[in-house]
Amino acid sequence: MSFHCTVCRRCSIYARVSVALAGLVFWVLEAAGQTYGALAMALVAPLVLLAAGLSAMALTIAAKWLIMGRYRPGVHPLWSSFVGRDEILNSLQDQLAGTWLLKMSVATPLLCVYLRAMGAKVGRDVWCETLTITEFDVAELGDGCVVNRFATVQTHLFHDRLMQIGRVRLGSGSSLGPASAALPDSVIGAGARVGGRSVVLRGEELPPGTSWHGAPVVTV
Repeated sequence: MSFHCTVCRRCSIYARVSVALAGLVFWVLEAAGQTYGALAMALVAPLVLLAAGLSAMALTIAAKWLIMGRYRPGVHPLWSSFVGRDEILNSLQDQLAGTWLLKMSVATPLLCVYLRAMGAKVGRDVWCETLTITEFDVAELGDGCVVNRFATVQTHLFHDRLMQIGRVRLGSGSSLGPASAALPDSVIGAGARVGGRSVVLRGEELPPGTSWHGAPVVTV
């Protein structure tokens, strides 16, 4: 008797949704080609793909509010429905919305629109070049802050089989360097800078206008 893990079944569901979207895209393009010719099909293709990507993003946003509601700081057992639903949402973001649109929209205003729709507090002129924001409602990106490529706004940690969620706040004009992480309950003050491959520890607060680097960070 074969065994299929829960994660594999979830992946199968996301794959089926993606295949359904792809089939719809091909059907629309084929109809356009047969009706108006190959040139019209080529011209309409970018718009059809954009519509499919926006649909995948909208499905992920709807799923967030339907199955998770609003994230709050707290503690949840590893083997709980909360963690299971959280994993479903993370997979939707990565494998559905991410595949169809979000991975191509990092560091664009569209990603900020998505994060706001998911519940994150995102200010004006934010440069966000990562998708590693998950418990959206407890993440705050101030005006003009920068989250560089592969950086992680880490709003949860697992310890002793418990998922612990805490707020992460990046002040106005602050920056989180490439491949760096800000752990739960941390604050990066306005204008503070964290270098690449650095870790802001849990509960740590970096004063405004300062520079930090290292794992864990030390003042520069």
